[in-house]
Amino acid sequence: MSQAHTTFAAITVEVQLSKDENKPFSWLLYHAGQHYRLRIPSYLLVITNDPDVAAWAAGPFSSGMVTMRPLVINAAHFPPIIDPEEAKRSLERAFLAGLVHANEPVAVDICHALAAALDASPDDTGLHYWDTLLAVLGDAIRRTLDMQMKDWKPRSDWGKRFLAEVKAKVKAEGKAENILDVLDARGLALDPPLRQRITACTDLDVLAQWLRRAATATSSEEVFAS
Repeated sequence: MSQAHTTFAAITVEVQLSKDENKPFSWLLYHAGQHYRLRIPSYLLVITNDPDVAAWAAGPFSSGMVTMRPLVINAAHFPPIIDPEEAKRSLERAFLAGLVHANEPVAVDICHALAAALDASPDDTGLHYWDTLLAVLGDAIRRTLDMQMKDWKPRSDWGKRFLAEVKAKVKAEGKAENILDVLDARGLALDPPLRQRITACTDLDVLAQWLRRAATATSSEEVFAS
């Protein structure tokens, strides 16, 4: 006769990289839903790489008679994993180490270890581990990886789309800075709305057109002429 498996608790895992005052409302809903559906003790685990977010996420959050105090994991609770052999023994732990240390220089070494572990993995279970980690890395860490690793690119279609969006955003920000520098060097003043229009633009063709105009315009308004 087979023995039935018993589930003793349910854990909802949430990665939180910034404070979001709307999140506690959804967290209360997640918790209540898990508890109602499974009829067992339910917990919310928040993972973050920001100490301020960690302090905020620990709550308490209250709604009437219900008070929630989420469990929180951050860099203080999870040591970095930089040894590829250790990462091979647990892709999950290496991935979590990367998440909580994503804005620290050691994140580069964690990424090296995780990449080696994934290369040695017999299947594709870790594809989204790698791409999710790339998505939360700080820009400086991602640039360092770009210089150090030849094959650090995304491994899933979702990751490839994400990286393309990141690169386009970075390129747009660079062009916007170039426009502001040219206008400043030429002594053409920009009022706040026009400055905001430049920095908020993500269309590379439009930004290129504005940059060409900035080189010869006699006023900042001419840059945006139709």
